[in-house]
Amino acid sequence: MEKVFKIKGMHCDSCNWLISENVKEVVGVKAVKADYHKGEAKVDFGPPAQEKQIVAAIEKEGGYKVI
Repeated sequence: MEKVFKIKGMHCDSCNWLISENVKEVVGVKAVKADYHKGEAKVDFGPPAQEKQIVAAIEKEGGYKVI
């Protein structure tokens, strides 16, 4: 399943990297493409990953907020 998460607080390439690295740690995530220009992260995932785990990973650090 692929889902786009809209994110508030992204402003640079480091934001892309940090969000991608955190989301990749969620078991079941196959791919992550964060884009600060669009303020979003496109995540391809399957079981056992759940949306709430991905949101938690995005919001883990950096002051980001999934909207």
